[in-house]
Amino acid sequence: MSSTRLQKHASFMLALFYFFKVGNGIVKCSCHQEVNKDGYPLPMYFNYNMNIKFLFDFLQAETMNEFIFYNVLCVLLGFLSIYIKIIKKGVTKIEKKTELKENLLNLNKMCAYWRFNYTLLTFINYTIDYLLMLIVMTFNVYIFLSTMFGISIAYLFLGHKVMK
Repeated sequence: MSSTRLQKHASFMLALFYFFKVGNGIVKCSCHQEVNKDGYPLPMYFNYNMNIKFLFDFLQAETMNEFIFYNVLCVLLGFLSIYIKIIKKGVTKIEKKTELKENLLNLNKMCAYWRFNYTLLTFINYTIDYLLMLIVMTFNVYIFLSTMFGISIAYLFLGHKVMK
């Protein structure tokens, strides 16, 4: 390894240590500014704590009613995620039928209206899926179970449409 390349790697590592303020192997600063009991910035175990931050600092569950509301919201978001996937599948079927008719008429255009709908549904679907991922990463047992319950209920009632 050349000396200039080694210097670049060393300066990069020093910049990382300076940015995270690492000393003795313990991260002293992170984007969360909080440390759990093990010294890590995020909890890596499931807990039963009902005082949680739900995506943002200002959405903190402080009472039992707020916590129940967030659990119901997780059930609805899980159901909505699967429902949007089914709607996307229906839009795709309509696009294929439209494309087949257009190819028969020698027109190689897909309707911009259907493309826009599919793009919008995809954006909403990925947004909800990533929100659910971040919500589940609170490592709260009740939040995790309510999210899984919403997804399971959606597959129970709408699963036959997914399998077609």
